[in-house]
Amino acid sequence: MRPIATSNIGYPAVLASDVEQIYQVILKGSWKVSGCGLGQGAFSSALFMSQYARMSKKVDLCTEIQELFDRGCNSVVSGRTGWLDFADLALVAHKLHEQGFIQIEQGVFFEDIDKLALAAIGQPSQIAGFENSDLGAALYAYRRFNNGAAHFSGPVREFASALACGADPAFVGINRDGNENLRTGLSAPLLFVAAAAEIGLVAKNEGVGGVGKLVDKICENMYGLSNTHFNPGFLTGDLGKAYAMLRAGMCFQRDEWITAALQILIDCAYSILDHGIGTLDMASGASGIALAFHKLYHLIGYDIFRKAASTARWLGLKAGVIIDDCYIDRGASFYHGLAGIGLSTLYWQHNRPEELDDFLWLL
Repeated sequence: MRPIATSNIGYPAVLASDVEQIYQVILKGSWKVSGCGLGQGAFSSALFMSQYARMSKKVDLCTEIQELFDRGCNSVVSGRTGWLDFADLALVAHKLHEQGFIQIEQGVFFEDIDKLALAAIGQPSQIAGFENSDLGAALYAYRRFNNGAAHFSGPVREFASALACGADPAFVGINRDGNENLRTGLSAPLLFVAAAAEIGLVAKNEGVGGVGKLVDKICENMYGLSNTHFNPGFLTGDLGKAYAMLRAGMCFQRDEWITAALQILIDCAYSILDHGIGTLDMASGASGIALAFHKLYHLIGYDIFRKAASTARWLGLKAGVIIDDCYIDRGASFYHGLAGIGLSTLYWQHNRPEELDDFLWLL
């Protein structure tokens, strides 16, 4: 099991199973972190520290959390901050506000970003993964709608319906090979449409020609792979692709999509059981994989998914983690570093791992 980083400058190695050690390292480095989004340090550290304080009931970290949140907001750069970062901002701000760690008037706080998001999903220019296209703006809108911003209902409905039936906007990269992961590829629109349908924003009997093309493309590129060739990462690998296919198949009652997805998911599970996992992080490693298979076990009930979740969890608990001071934002982040690993451990210890679903795009 590889650590997150290869050098250790100023921070001791910590066990992924030791939440107290993880808290101490994140607290020690909290004055150095910055960045808007859960791929960087400020919001990630604020999120971890808030949940640590809430669950441990040992410390009052409201001042530190507010400072980290403000630092993340101050890292927003017009024209350079990506839509996934704004979507993360929406989710983190709501969580921290709901739990009393920050005080914001959400309508005022998000007013300018809301206007930009409405424009982006009204005339999208790119549709691919959550990280690298206007689908990130749709994820922002979806999260705002889920947290009470009713003015996003119509725009999200229109956007998701267009994706479902295959009308404009067109999918970017539909003819490219090997670019179907949730982070940057074509399984993200598939999952987004299913999530919108499950909360009533897309009719489940609506035409689904657009997402059908995506399922066909994913299956075409996965055909013939053995489990030694699978990348079981959730946000960056085959596990996320198949999860999106499964949710779409369940939502739109397409048995052939469900069957194809389950075959890939079972192969991913055997890949983990037979060959282990090389990393710890949420995006591609044991922390995210354990949460994804936990969700799958509760959705489907297959014992192989329970075993895969337990194995990923066990492999993660044995490993040590090192943060490189030169890459503190990535090393402390939710997607790639210690905050995500620590939150996974914390929620598993309290038997509430499903509460991280939204942060991991388990929509």
